[in-house]
Amino acid sequence: MSNMIGIDKLSQEIGVTSRTLRHWESQGLFASQRDTSSGWRMYDEQTVLAIRITAWLRGFDIGISMR
Repeated sequence: MSNMIGIDKLSQEIGVTSRTLRHWESQGLFASQRDTSSGWRMYDEQTVLAIRITAWLRGFDIGISMR
């Protein structure tokens, strides 16, 4: 799992809670991969970009929905 980042580190870098990331994932905005040894959610570079864009849009109170 090279170039992957864990949910805790990503949430700190982006400035949202890990709970928010899990909620966005449950809404279908992006998907994580699971670390086989720890079970933690891990994100690749493409997913991190999608999360950054989502956080930026939410900062402007722009709603995001896959429906």
